[in-house]
Amino acid sequence: MLLYNSLTNKKEELLIKSQKVNLYICGPTVYNYIHIGNARPLINFDVLHRVLKLYNYKVNYIHNFTDIDDKIIAKAHEKKINEIELATYHMQAYNNDIKNLRILKPTMQPKVSDSIPQIIKFIEKLVIQKDAYVVNGNVYFRTTKHLDQYGKISNLKIDDLSNDDLNNSEKENPRDFSLWKKTDFGMNWKSPWSDGRPGWHTECVVFNDEIFNSETIDIHGGGVDLKFPHHENERIQWIAANKKPLAKFWIHNGQVMLKNTKMSKSLGNTLLLKDVREQHGVMALKYIILNSHYRGPINVTEETFTNAKIIINKWKNNLQKIQNYLQTKNLYDTNSIDWISCTDISWVTFLKYLNDDLNTANAIMVIDDIIKKIQNIKDNSIINTKFLIINKMLETLGLLLDIQILTNNDIVLLNEWNELKDNKNYKEADALRSLLAEKGIL
Repeated sequence: MLLYNSLTNKKEELLIKSQKVNLYICGPTVYNYIHIGNARPLINFDVLHRVLKLYNYKVNYIHNFTDIDDKIIAKAHEKKINEIELATYHMQAYNNDIKNLRILKPTMQPKVSDSIPQIIKFIEKLVIQKDAYVVNGNVYFRTTKHLDQYGKISNLKIDDLSNDDLNNSEKENPRDFSLWKKTDFGMNWKSPWSDGRPGWHTECVVFNDEIFNSETIDIHGGGVDLKFPHHENERIQWIAANKKPLAKFWIHNGQVMLKNTKMSKSLGNTLLLKDVREQHGVMALKYIILNSHYRGPINVTEETFTNAKIIINKWKNNLQKIQNYLQTKNLYDTNSIDWISCTDISWVTFLKYLNDDLNTANAIMVIDDIIKKIQNIKDNSIINTKFLIINKMLETLGLLLDIQILTNNDIVLLNEWNELKDNKNYKEADALRSLLAEKGIL
């Protein structure tokens, strides 16, 4: 499989020495419901997860929660509730969104609040090594020690790398960033330097350090907006602490635009996932996201949702008809196919696109083509095989259309409906059709 590596700015072959892949995706700061821009990495990396499992890799997929942050504290203060209460509510809402998106569950979802002792220990190590320094109870990372590596992911010039608190006179250099913040406002913990809380960029480093035993992982990913400062600052801390790469591959998905404007909570122009699910359904959203290459931007409008729903409904209706045909003719055979060695040209082409930097847009073209062509096939055994292949393609992309497997009673009713039509008994046929439609069979 070829994947585009943000660190080298080129496609590279993903070489895995064992049958286990360590995958880390930066998770949400839980102070609000997620919008569809937040959902994009979940959907894109779910495809990667599914493809790796297709090739029989065991995927150790870590997706964290940032449950300590200034935004959480400010929102909780505004709502006059406890920060833990707010964060817990939105973590539960987030996992409900994951369930509704029908993506594969992460192996582990570590929380920052559970890792404070490890974070303090990690920062202490950096201070002892003089990769970090303490001023008035605050701890900052000293970027000047690592200018040969800093900026490699974002491809920014050193002079353009300015971190938080630009007017902070405590810092030795504008590029330096906070590892520990002295504060008595909101949640805080005792540390060797002050009562305070960790900076955002240290938590993911510590999760990787603890969970993967300080070993270089295979893939680290997230949205393109995380390249700088978050991923840049994660990576440089890891290099300082462990003297080796954090990840072999850094993978970033593009932004989601709403009517040609960047979607952002701060701009107030977001489409919340929970609202999109109610209005359009998650499969329409997944189709929109997967019908574009993951590295490029997506522009979302009402028209894109309308078109996506038309296509999804057309696929579902055609596939349900094929399911009905195969079962009523007693032709439906679910004998397993060896998907690794399957030589069907459509399947081989589908995998070729996914193995070329997860080209889901071209993979969708293959699905659309085979759904159109299957309706003209006369050989029932070929129809059954192609039908199984289509379903496996959809499963691999996480586009789950819920084609119904008929019960024996459904088959009796469907045959009765066809007989009534053949006998031109249209009144009774229409009544039975309504019943079958209610059951989702027609």
